Amino acid sequence: MASRSLGIARPTLYKWIKMHNLDTSLREGREQMLDLAENKLATKINDGDTTALIFFLKTQGKSRGYVEKQEIDHTITPPTAVNIISVAANQIADDIDG
Repeated sequence: MASRSLGIARPTLYKWIKMHNLDTSLREGREQMLDLAENKLATKINDGDTTALIFFLKTQGKSRGYVEKQEIDHTITPPTAVNIISVAANQIADDIDG
């Protein structure tokens, strides 16, 4: 939105932010917007908005079982050790002949 309102490309805006050391200001602005969104969500929940309540429980209540689908841990276990024995071709021939 900022780059559009300034009439410049987004990469240009980010170069300008970096050049003027405004990374902290950008992060603080995003944190303020997050705070605002969380407050609006809390207001909706307090007002009895079922959609807001379900959203909150699905995103923040997973540890209490509020999930829409089952989550499966696909952790790979280390393979079992395999011993490989090298046998020379002439040993096999001697065993067969012998």
